[in-house]
Amino acid sequence: MTPLERSFLQSLLENLPFSTAYLLPTAASYDRVRDGIWSFGTYACWGRDNREAAVRLTGPPGAHHFEVRAMDGTANPYIAFAAVLGQGLIGIEKGGELSIDEVEGLAVDLSAEERARRGVHSLFPTTLAAARRLAQVDTPIKDVLGKEFVQNYLSVNEVREYLTRAREW
Repeated sequence: MTPLERSFLQSLLENLPFSTAYLLPTAASYDRVRDGIWSFGTYACWGRDNREAAVRLTGPPGAHHFEVRAMDGTANPYIAFAAVLGQGLIGIEKGGELSIDEVEGLAVDLSAEERARRGVHSLFPTTLAAARRLAQVDTPIKDVLGKEFVQNYLSVNEVREYLTRAREW
């Protein structure tokens, strides 16, 4: 990877759990936040052609690309793209260095010491409510999307979830 790609990837992985509410915006989305089902697992990590990693580096050298697997089709593509791109660009602006090593299999199968050695320590929230709480933490995503947008989005998302559950009753 180029230095720019490495900076982008580091920042993206550091901040990805904080933007889960935008990338997985429905309660049903969290059925995918599990290990061993080829979705993306519970840890924010990356790997080459690793379907268990949140970010997958795929394609031949020189023509590779990142596949962000920690999102689903219910996400608004404009918001999701802005969140992912913005988080990565923050890393490029800061000139961050990639300190998270590649994971070849399931991150959950690594020992706690091995995950720490590889720099893999961020977990994804496993419910929409937890994702909304995490999104309210003061992180760079608020600078990317704007604090007012974040607050309004999370409020509407919470009401939408409540109405969806009310219909099920």
